[in-house]
Amino acid sequence: MSTLKTINRTYIATCFFFLMLAAFSVYLSITMQIMLFLIGSLIVGLPHGAMDYDVAKFLKICISTREKIMFFTAYIFIAALNFLLWVFFPVAGLLFFIGLTIWHFGEDWNLQYDFHKGPRFFKKLCFGAAFICLPAVMHSEELIYIFTFITSGAHIDSLVYAMRFLAYPLIATIFGFAIFDVVHKNFEQSFLALAFVLSGLFLPPILFLLLYFCFLHGPRHTLELYEILKYRSFTAMLKSQTLVMILTAFILVGVFLFYAQDLDVDQAIFSSLIIVIACLTTPHMLLIEYMKAKLTFLQTI
Repeated sequence: MSTLKTINRTYIATCFFFLMLAAFSVYLSITMQIMLFLIGSLIVGLPHGAMDYDVAKFLKICISTREKIMFFTAYIFIAALNFLLWVFFPVAGLLFFIGLTIWHFGEDWNLQYDFHKGPRFFKKLCFGAAFICLPAVMHSEELIYIFTFITSGAHIDSLVYAMRFLAYPLIATIFGFAIFDVVHKNFEQSFLALAFVLSGLFLPPILFLLLYFCFLHGPRHTLELYEILKYRSFTAMLKSQTLVMILTAFILVGVFLFYAQDLDVDQAIFSSLIIVIACLTTPHMLLIEYMKAKLTFLQTI
């Protein structure tokens, strides 16, 4: 079995395991969900972004000492601008992060084999938007409460209502994609879409985020970069991430101390994680998009 299939099936099995627990009214407290999200993010979620330095070296934009300094300066500058957006314009920061999430997480469903370019782009946007909107259908009150951890403003209720309204056509569209996969005997992809939709509808929002970020997106992205960057071994990949992970840990602690002044510990942990992920996603996504554009160009010549 390929590693990608293992990732897909692990995600499907984990989603249905927690859905079964939910069916028997077994729920994790929000504090426990946040703790699990913290552990999962540190072990699986954030490390895939720590490969960005190796991506920059692969793209030959980070070879000399001067280029390395410029790369890290630009990376941190972009992340810092994003953080300032969260601090001074929290609602705008949230909306910007939602847009990034739709684009970046939508890439997980941007498969090359099933559609031409136009429909693939539509599929990507549908799944990315569904990731944001699905929890609003069954857990709108909890979603509003979670949003108050990371932002403030009178428009959060309206935002969640709009997300719930958009979720219904997105669900119908995703089921259409799943039927397409069944017709073409791609049963694993259809089960993946089903697990995604059901977990988004029936699991608490933080648990849904945890399963997707740590069991599907993070592992898939890590596998993709592992193959592109041609590491000698998994151990070599981990060693290359050490310095960046240490720097990320310091940033996370700094942001946590910033938010711990006004929030409970679990709320501050969740806020810090989300905002650090949001701030680092901007330069990460720009770098990955540049890499994909360059690889696509090289394939055409």
